[in-house]
Amino acid sequence: RFEQAGAEVYAWWHLPPSVTGHDVKVKATQGGKHLMVTAKNVVLFNRNLFLPIRADDIVWTVDKGELHLTLTKGEKAKLWEQLGEVSEIKRDLDGEVIPETVPEPLSAKDRIDFMKQMIDGDDGDYKNYDDLDVQTKELVDCLRRVKHAKATGDMNALSLAEMDLEEFGRFVV
Repeated sequence: RFEQAGAEVYAWWHLPPSVTGHDVKVKATQGGKHLMVTAKNVVLFNRNLFLPIRADDIVWTVDKGELHLTLTKGEKAKLWEQLGEVSEIKRDLDGEVIPETVPEPLSAKDRIDFMKQMIDGDDGDYKNYDDLDVQTKELVDCLRRVKHAKATGDMNALSLAEMDLEEFGRFVV
């Protein structure tokens, strides 16, 4: 499981009841680009991350059979679409894309949910609108238009804002 706030990423793994904190190893390498998580020498995660983290700022706990990991983003307010990096698209000998290697595009709903996690997540760090990148500002503006249209009951404005939101779901990273 994976969630995020403006400055942090959270990940959870269910563990067998016999696993304790002494059995868990968490290590970030390659300047925070790679993460390895093991429990009783079983690899739970061993991949490059979607974006770099601060390798020296990882907090983890084991409680009630669950490993909870808190990672500090290398770049605050940057939207993570998943914990691990997006796999490279592979091509066959004729140069044609191998369909199984094409990542699933993030739906508009999922993208909005991740953005809401960042906005609503209370990690004690808040991002100034003016410091956001252009794409993130556009998404925030669109979310504001949706909220305003719902609050005022303006169905025409809501319809237009929802169409704009659909455009955000068509990106593949």
